[in-house]
Amino acid sequence: ANQQGILDRELYLLKMHGKYGVRWVEATGDGSYQIEGETNNLLFLPNCVLTREEFVVAIEVVGQVELVFGPPAG
Repeated sequence: ANQQGILDRELYLLKMHGKYGVRWVEATGDGSYQIEGETNNLLFLPNCVLTREEFVVAIEVVGQVELVFGPPAG
């Protein structure tokens, strides 16, 4: 897993057990990671706090998600 650079609460594409999901990830003061989704998806990765070791073993950070807002198409 590549958790370098995760400090502030940002959206990331995560891979776990061959499945992908977008989650908010934030490093906590004790070195663990708080992970939250817009909905608490129990099938992929429920809202949770993982230690650094748990995070490194279980999750691959594919990349950060950029939100782009603009005028409607058309």
